[in-house]
Amino acid sequence: GALSASGTETLTVGGDLDFTGGSFQRAASMVRIVGNAAQQVTSDSNVYYGLTVSNTAAAVTFDDAVAATNLAIGGSSVNFLGDVSVASRLQTDVANVRFGGAVGAARFAHSGGDLVFGGAVTALAFVTGAGDLSFSNNLTATDFRCAAPGVTVQFKAGADYSVTNLQLHGVSNGLIVLRSSASPTPWRLNVSRWASVAHVDAQDSDASGGLTIVPVLSQNSGNNTNWD
Repeated sequence: GALSASGTETLTVGGDLDFTGGSFQRAASMVRIVGNAAQQVTSDSNVYYGLTVSNTAAAVTFDDAVAATNLAIGGSSVNFLGDVSVASRLQTDVANVRFGGAVGAARFAHSGGDLVFGGAVTALAFVTGAGDLSFSNNLTATDFRCAAPGVTVQFKAGADYSVTNLQLHGVSNGLIVLRSSASPTPWRLNVSRWASVAHVDAQDSDASGGLTIVPVLSQNSGNNTNWD
């Protein structure tokens, strides 16, 4: 069947959502996933304008690719098994999010919980203020900013992390810990314009492809290249 929005309507979904074989005309509508039990969403190539996930009681699983203009992820646990493409803003504030495929967004803003990325990540701006990050593939970003004291960021050994502008700011009693997924094999960092790094604990980082990283009030845990 077909579901059509003509403007800014809101579709609230308390159970599973399955667009298999159907069509969704999104206009400027909002789809809200708000159940209190486990939910499964199948998009079947349909594109959302606004998509919000806020199931605080159980996991929500998207079992194929997701494309939206804006995506806001809250709740307790969200799993994306396919690629995620967001034309504007992707906001996460949730206990646990796993991205199984590639992730692309104009702006990726993260304010709570841990994130696991299985595929490549591409963003104009990637900003995080809380929660551990785990990357299992390459990352490309114009701006990468982390101001999340005490978190651990794990990078895939041998993968490339290409950033135009880099900002990593921990605090004296909460260093941002940067680690390889398979020490001592390094993760490759390429910063091309500027870097501001303070209160980090770095290990196994090969920054020889870009600017020299000059951290302030930080810890060198060894096997870092082009870190001063």
